[in-house]
Amino acid sequence: MESPISPQPCEEASEESILICAMPEYFNHVPRYPGGQEQMLQFIADHVEWPKGLENSCVEGIVVVKIMIEKTGKVSSAEIAKSLHPACDAMGIQVVQKMPNWIPGTTKEGIPVAIEMNLPIRFRLE
Repeated sequence: MESPISPQPCEEASEESILICAMPEYFNHVPRYPGGQEQMLQFIADHVEWPKGLENSCVEGIVVVKIMIEKTGKVSSAEIAKSLHPACDAMGIQVVQKMPNWIPGTTKEGIPVAIEMNLPIRFRLE
């Protein structure tokens, strides 16, 4: 079975739109997935399975998972910011919870900080 998600970034998600913060000028670096965005997309593609029971449905779209990247780089929480279908939402949460530690965000002074981000995951049968 082919990957249930598109390997391309979502049109709705740019690097600027992923961060949820009222004061982006406060940060020197936002959290980064180890290896960069391509490695993150590959991790997601490798770990997402098409939800059981939806094989013959027309459900396609984007689940947006809100995650907290702690100052240690650990993904500490995950919740749905934009729902697609309960089964897709659950799969999005499961994949995010399996992620390795990220490179944490830092302030202008270089101090690691916890930052909340939105991570879009596209579900599409190909």
